[in-house]
Amino acid sequence: MTETLYPTSLSQAASTDEHAESSIPGTSTYQKPLADRMAQSAHHTIDRLAETAGPQIERVEGALAGATVRLKDGARQVREKGDEWADDLRATVRRNPLSAVLVSIAAGALIARITR
Repeated sequence: MTETLYPTSLSQAASTDEHAESSIPGTSTYQKPLADRMAQSAHHTIDRLAETAGPQIERVEGALAGATVRLKDGARQVREKGDEWADDLRATVRRNPLSAVLVSIAAGALIARITR
């Protein structure tokens, strides 16, 4: 049998002693550079993705931190405004209890008419 430079099947590659690699059965030294190139290309691609993704992730984290601060401030302002309105309503009811009762009865009657 004549030996070819490039094996055409795994069995032929495995039977060639001088081209066989001991750590991976059936893999010739001609296939090793291809595997090395593929691994190197994969490493290069992952490194490039990590380099471009890192700043983007940091930018998104910064935007999220800013949004969180703004949302907390907005929630605090709404809570303060609600407390302020409740205090104003209590003060108004204390000053005019009869008017508050009449307005409550009128509002209840209006709601009852609308929901029938």
